[in-house]
Amino acid sequence: MGTKNPTQTVMRIDRRSDMPLHSQIDSLLRDLIRQPQYSGGALLPDEVSLARHLGVSRSTLRAGMQKLIFEGLVERRQGHGTRVAHPPLQSGLSEWHSLTREMLGYGINVHNYSLDVTLSEPDEEVCNALQLKNSKHVIRVRRLRGWMDERVVLTVSWLHPRLGMRGDEDFEKPLYEVIEEATGVVLVRSLEEITACLAEKEEAEALCVPIGSALLLRKRTTFDANDEPVEFNVNWYRSDVHSLRMDLRKG
Repeated sequence: MGTKNPTQTVMRIDRRSDMPLHSQIDSLLRDLIRQPQYSGGALLPDEVSLARHLGVSRSTLRAGMQKLIFEGLVERRQGHGTRVAHPPLQSGLSEWHSLTREMLGYGINVHNYSLDVTLSEPDEEVCNALQLKNSKHVIRVRRLRGWMDERVVLTVSWLHPRLGMRGDEDFEKPLYEVIEEATGVVLVRSLEEITACLAEKEEAEALCVPIGSALLLRKRTTFDANDEPVEFNVNWYRSDVHSLRMDLRKG
């Protein structure tokens, strides 16, 4: 973990500001990594020290770091801490679509095996992703999807309350088309995290695989043109049926 003291650089959260905490943290960290001592791939202060210095929880700190990680400005490795990327790596897809449109590009029709739309109280992860300041109920869309007689992905989406959606929209259609038709909001950016996990009981039963099977876990937060979060989405893919490909470029 990093040994630098974050108090060496003035970093203060303004509790009176209308700017969300995660946005303030993003701005402060961008200033921090520009400091000479963090050039050349130096380690940042550890999460506990940074969170304590800023007076925020570690989960809020991590939410504030997500955009820097996505942009390749910093990189986090388990057991090694977070360091400034030098030179930064730019990774991602040239464009992204809903799963339905994505698979149609391969000539494959996606089928909804089950669809459940409910009002749900968001947990801390959802609140952080959607930048919610309280535990309002949000629309939760749970879908079990697949193609060619295979159940491939269990996907759960939480929609920001400011969209004003009622929950009776036609969620059989591609989700982002439903959002645009119902609200006029167009999604322009996606922040994604892709990891591996083992199937627990719910995922195993839904995807018809044994408990403990290897799954691909994809978490995505989508944003509108004002860079405001619209949807937080978690997907569990069967790794024996589906894979994700990324185009990595060193900039």
